[in-house]
Amino acid sequence: MRDDVHVHACRNDTAAARARLPDRRPAVTVEISWHGHAFTVSAGYAADGRVREVFASGGHTGSDLQRLIDDACVIISLALQYGARPQDLAPSLGSMPDPAAGMAEIPASVIGAIVQALGNLETPAL
Repeated sequence: MRDDVHVHACRNDTAAARARLPDRRPAVTVEISWHGHAFTVSAGYAADGRVREVFASGGHTGSDLQRLIDDACVIISLALQYGARPQDLAPSLGSMPDPAAGMAEIPASVIGAIVQALGNLETPAL
């Protein structure tokens, strides 16, 4: 097996390749707000300019919320590394009407807000 590719066998014996990220890569960090709480979201980019990982913080260190965010970021990052795009993930996550925004739909969870933020980021100059 090549060092830069990890292969995961699925139940139906198909394989999906996950490209290994370089040790150093461009990243963008933004601040987002969800239900009045501030969160920091950092996105790491691969050489092809696509978002391939995410880190987020905003809960108190060691809190249930921060542990949930940490775990969600691992799962989101794996999905991105297997080829999913934030724009593909966001519609699959829960949303709810926001009376303050004229009943426009907003993410129902901080996880959805993180994915939405990833989809709104501009690719940095590589």
